Amino acid sequence: MAIPHSLMFGYFAEATTRRIRIDGVEISDAAWFSPRQLPSLPPPYSISRELIETHLARWR
Repeated sequence: MAIPHSLMFGYFAEATTRRIRIDGVEISDAAWFSPRQLPSLPPPYSISRELIETHLARWR
């Protein structure tokens, strides 16, 4: 699925704490998940799926 005239970026970062603060504007919900607790994954062609798969591969 292509989205015309869109550019998506994905980043990895390291958290300094497990506490999550949500701004309530751009993000309405956030949580930490272990690999076994992951909710259903996004479609394989999405940047979010690629980030999840890459992260999981690093820890296997």
